[in-house]
Amino acid sequence: MSMHLTRRTRAILATAVIAAATLAGAGSSATAAPTAPAAAGCSDHPTNILFNSGAGGIGVMHLWDGVYGKDGKQKYDAVVNGNSNTCDQFSWDEVRGFYIGPGACALVRFAANNIYPYQWSTYRKLTAGSRQISPNNMVHIQATPC
Repeated sequence: MSMHLTRRTRAILATAVIAAATLAGAGSSATAAPTAPAAAGCSDHPTNILFNSGAGGIGVMHLWDGVYGKDGKQKYDAVVNGNSNTCDQFSWDEVRGFYIGPGACALVRFAANNIYPYQWSTYRKLTAGSRQISPNNMVHIQATPC
């Protein structure tokens, strides 16, 4: 990845938003631990990765700059597919926030550094809203009924 990125490109990369618009089919177990990213995705040392272990998509923001989506007016930049992550799907070395849609909830846990194997915290159930992700924090998330 080039070190000469535009502010917009860096912003898209640093923010991860969880858009849990539909919860249908999101019944997979929250106990599955994410594995290390595939070599084809990010660099060898990504700042952080958001893992989506659920069946439904999760909205993500690359950078935390308030400018999201193709027109800069969305709540998130992209949607991470179920059972995927920001490294494999987008080749992002960094993700900076997530968004949980209105009426939705998500189980979220963090690993305080990006050293594999990750040392995960306990799951927390979060409700709708945008949440920022600190550098070097891996995120494991799954949409869940409220």
